[in-house]
Amino acid sequence: MSGPEASDPPAGALAPALELVRGRLAGRAPRVAIVLGSGLGGLADRIADPVRISYAEIPGFHVPTVEGHKGELVAGTLGGGTGASSGASDRPWSSATTPIR
Repeated sequence: MSGPEASDPPAGALAPALELVRGRLAGRAPRVAIVLGSGLGGLADRIADPVRISYAEIPGFHVPTVEGHKGELVAGTLGGGTGASSGASDRPWSSATTPIR
């Protein structure tokens, strides 16, 4: 598949989310992003010095409805590197990829 998906947000629509996340990270600049699916959420619990942001707080993010999915962006240190993780949801793939855009 080439080009943006039909459900991709319009250009500039993610700016409010980016502003909120950058503000909450207070100067942290993750080098790695990990999208965690079912059964992998425990990895986010191992992140040191975490900053946790609920998807409900982030404009344009979908709150997952699957039991066990926390619906949060977590930024911190894992294995000595700075990064961010995001639990995938039960939404279409384009929605699950919003956090990494």
